Amino acid sequence: MLLHFKQQDQVIIDGIIFEVNASFDVILRIIDLLEENGYSPVAKVNTILKALIGNDLSDKPFSERQEYMERILDIYVQMKEQTVYDRAGNPMPIPPKEYESGAEYSYKEDADYIYAAFMQTYHIDLIEEQGKLHWFKFKALLSGLPKDTMFSQIMQIRGWDPSDEKVKHNTRMKKLQDQYKLKGKGE
Repeated sequence: MLLHFKQQDQVIIDGIIFEVNASFDVILRIIDLLEENGYSPVAKVNTILKALIGNDLSDKPFSERQEYMERILDIYVQMKEQTVYDRAGNPMPIPPKEYESGAEYSYKEDADYIYAAFMQTYHIDLIEEQGKLHWFKFKALLSGLPKDTMFSQIMQIRGWDPSDEKVKHNTRMKKLQDQYKLKGKGE
């Protein structure tokens, strides 16, 4: 997100200008759909294009539609680099990096905590902001949530690594020793 330019949600692919609907709820639905196993690659690509640009581009070959979808999503959602293929050898939509194993949060499972954190911190009702709040703004606000929200506390719990405790403790104690050392000792 750039603060010194107005956000332009236009993508030019092969000389065609596409207006992109980049509201946070649309992107979250797309992320959700990318994780679903019950849809064919064609259905996913068509649905995602319809949500993003209002047109499934059914007049174009599937490989071209998939490329358009991936190029648009690359702008809004960090994608994995490798293409995954289904059993028939067809390329599958690529799930976003946010959902690789090891992610500390899930937009779906943590929805209540995210909603509450936005209300607590920014007084933003995410339900009221559907279709309005831009994805980049949502991501920036999410990453800036303070530690006193339940969402941030849960992320801290999930990210806790017991092997870090000794290093953190030693660093903290060294700082305290420096702060409280006797004058004239060790200088």
